Amino acid sequence: MKPVNIEGVEYRSIRSAAIAHKIPPIKVRKRLKAGWTIEQALELPGHPKSLYNAKLTRVGETVFSTFSAACRHFGVEPRIAKERVNKLGWSVEEALELVFRAGRPHRTPVVIFGQKYPSQNEAARVFGVNIHTYRNRIASGLTPQQALTGDYVKKRIPPNSIPFFFHDELYPTFAYLVEVQGDEDQKNNSYWQQDIARSMSSYRLLCGQTNYSIAQICKAFPSLERPKYRSDWPTFVSQLTSLKQYNPSWFFDFSEAFEGVLA
Repeated sequence: MKPVNIEGVEYRSIRSAAIAHKIPPIKVRKRLKAGWTIEQALELPGHPKSLYNAKLTRVGETVFSTFSAACRHFGVEPRIAKERVNKLGWSVEEALELVFRAGRPHRTPVVIFGQKYPSQNEAARVFGVNIHTYRNRIASGLTPQQALTGDYVKKRIPPNSIPFFFHDELYPTFAYLVEVQGDEDQKNNSYWQQDIARSMSSYRLLCGQTNYSIAQICKAFPSLERPKYRSDWPTFVSQLTSLKQYNPSWFFDFSEAFEGVLA
């Protein structure tokens, strides 16, 4: 047993000090192992319980109870921020990306609808998007504007979409057809579009039409690049129709069925 001196009082061991302060000894040892001081572990007055509270009592005009709470508020992963403070010697403000780190700027400005934001975190906060969700969307190939505004949801082409003909043009989904040829009311009526899409599926089955999805076509012809967004569709159609094996009969023609449906 090693004696410990705490604020002028000597105890036979850490266990004795813990018992004297009415703190479970095992709890004190876990705190010490995590890097707390003995005063913090024993919850002595004037010594914050969290290792980071002393630095984060106030950040700007906001007071935080924990370091992790501050990280979440500023859109920074707590683990990364703690590594910046403990291992790299960054200040708390630098770790939270509130100020530029001298000689090593880590903010990436973002321009959305002509408005420039100083960092990705700031832009994500303004648009109400979780920073991790934003970064995952960017990694999937979206532009910052698509990742923050949600436009990509309407612009995506699901891989299980079954293309069809309408007036000699090939379309991936009914929603895409409405965007090209429908009126404003039809474009904004998602329930109506879903009803038509379900009717299309039933009509195919009734007619005994073989259904080939985009994913199946791309699997059969590896040279084709699957269109992820509607902007990719014209290129995909051009590649598809240039194949020697291409046959228009692969796809159902809804020209007759849709007459009078679209404005």
